[in-house]
Amino acid sequence: DFELSESYTYLNGPLLDCPMSIYGGQEDDDVSREDLEAWGELTTGRVSLKIFPGDHFFVNTAQTALLKTLSQELKQMARTVEN
Repeated sequence: DFELSESYTYLNGPLLDCPMSIYGGQEDDDVSREDLEAWGELTTGRVSLKIFPGDHFFVNTAQTALLKTLSQELKQMARTVEN
């Protein structure tokens, strides 16, 4: 993901019209909270930010908590679609 972020060029376009869940690591020295929050500027939908224990690779060290959170958010979205 570092190589991708170093070579990526943002192209301005219409905002997304969907909810956005943003996840980060509390001890991540490479991606700041402000960087994570900036993703929320790309949608008109609901934005949630969840910070997990760990560094940039919190997806490995906080896997159980991350999967639980993701599962809860997907269930909530499914209920919203059903109604």
